[in-house]
Amino acid sequence: MITNDEMTDAFTEVLAAAGAEVCKSCGSRALVRTGGAAESDSGDAAAPDGSGERADRSVWFCFACGHEQMH
Repeated sequence: MITNDEMTDAFTEVLAAAGAEVCKSCGSRALVRTGGAAESDSGDAAAPDGSGERADRSVWFCFACGHEQMH
């Protein structure tokens, strides 16, 4: 049988491997990048300043509180 402590340790290891960051909403280190990018009309991911450079704007999701944010 798996204890709560073992489950918490396993969950913490997975979040660390995923590069989790601290959530600005709840303060838990459970915010992970889920992907996504802002796309231009041509379908390419474009910089928001219109420079033509590719913008890697990722969507982040907090597994502790459900907060989503863009980076």
